[in-house]
Amino acid sequence: MFKRLDPRFSARSGHPSAAVKLCCPAFTLIELLVVIAVIAILAALLMPVLAGAKRRAHQIACVSNLKQLSMANIMYAGDNNGGLMQAPSLDNPGPYGYKSEWVGGMIDYFSKATDLLLCPSAKDPLTLAQCAQYGLPVYDSPMGTAGGGQPGTADNAYVLYLGQNTTIGWDITCSYTYNGWFYSANGVDADGVARTYGATTNDWLYFNESQIKTPDQTPVYADGIWEDACPGERDVACVNLWSGANWLSGSRKGGYEMGRVAIQRHGGVVSASRSYKTLWTTSPPSGAVNVGLFDGHVEPSKLPNLWSYSWHRNWGQKSTPSPGYGFPATY
Repeated sequence: MFKRLDPRFSARSGHPSAAVKLCCPAFTLIELLVVIAVIAILAALLMPVLAGAKRRAHQIACVSNLKQLSMANIMYAGDNNGGLMQAPSLDNPGPYGYKSEWVGGMIDYFSKATDLLLCPSAKDPLTLAQCAQYGLPVYDSPMGTAGGGQPGTADNAYVLYLGQNTTIGWDITCSYTYNGWFYSANGVDADGVARTYGATTNDWLYFNESQIKTPDQTPVYADGIWEDACPGERDVACVNLWSGANWLSGSRKGGYEMGRVAIQRHGGVVSASRSYKTLWTTSPPSGAVNVGLFDGHVEPSKLPNLWSYSWHRNWGQKSTPSPGYGFPATY
């Protein structure tokens, strides 16, 4: 009786037969390369879409943060007979110290969760070494007693040094800028800056909500690179949309305050690189920031449109910055 042979083996060699090999073909090198190329092309097509979706998600989260802060401002005015929030001072430091600025003044009106103060697109501060590398000013030190802090950028949060260990820590990290024209009782902020604009009276300042004639056009908060800003309608446009404009020669000066909020943080584009500059000479740059208005609503604003809001009481509605006006080259 003949022994049945396993068809997988050759009668001569005992190895798998060539015929059987043909029934189980493998991928050729060319086929593998084609598959890899197709995957790479699909990945290249999907990456911009995913990156755009991430930026939009960050902007939505930022809008939610500013919405809560804006509503907190309304509640504060309601509890204080229409009076507007004043920053803590030496005479009235509050529980968080006089260097906590608007955050210390408002913190009892919004969630103390730190994420509320941080835009997802600018949640991490620069290190002190990075500030020195990019020529950004740092005032005092984290453990100093004179206050101060380090500025933020389009991609980074700023830091306020409290100079003391309070219930909210040694410092405050934040991504949002407060309208400094509401600091009506703080002579070193809004009142002092108004004089550099040439104002001789206090009619630029907001003291009470009854003085706000267009609450849907009066900013309270916005994306920014420092804790407050006192913009003027004749402010020049900052040429560096990443670093913005923080201090001019170590002191505040009317004409440059809009540079604290005119940064390229949102708007469906990648934020400005560390070397990006524009003179706004031919057309305004792309990009936007989110702005929280006094009536409680939040809206994205293209950078030129920042000049159309009523930041102070005597706003002249200058629609866009003058073409060719730029910030000094050091910024």
